Amino acid sequence: MKMDTLPDGTPIFSLRWDEFRSDWKLAVPPQRVVLDDGRPAVRSLSGDSYVTIAWPLWECVRERFRESLVTTAKKREHLCEACHTPMKITHEYEHAWTWTCDVCKSAEIHGKTIVGGTIGAGEHEKT
Repeated sequence: MKMDTLPDGTPIFSLRWDEFRSDWKLAVPPQRVVLDDGRPAVRSLSGDSYVTIAWPLWECVRERFRESLVTTAKKREHLCEACHTPMKITHEYEHAWTWTCDVCKSAEIHGKTIVGGTIGAGEHEKT
């Protein structure tokens, strides 16, 4: 375990991947956060510290995670960024897709210019 601090002085505890993964799975969604540097973290119940993984390890995990998304996602399927399970399409708008995850109850919106799809097809979004 390594201890570090955020710029505001909040302590961060870096754990091994297997330890962090179990903490992440046990945490309720409000406890799950993303730090400014992009690493996932779990906020303590008191809110005065975070548990995450070390930056060099996160770079490796993130790259493998991205590779697995590219190689396992089927057409019109998106894998949840939080729990890596297939998500269901809820809407197709002219410019974006929206998905929900039945496992962790998260929702994601991605533009068709990034994830693919015919721009202009789908529902017109009401403003």
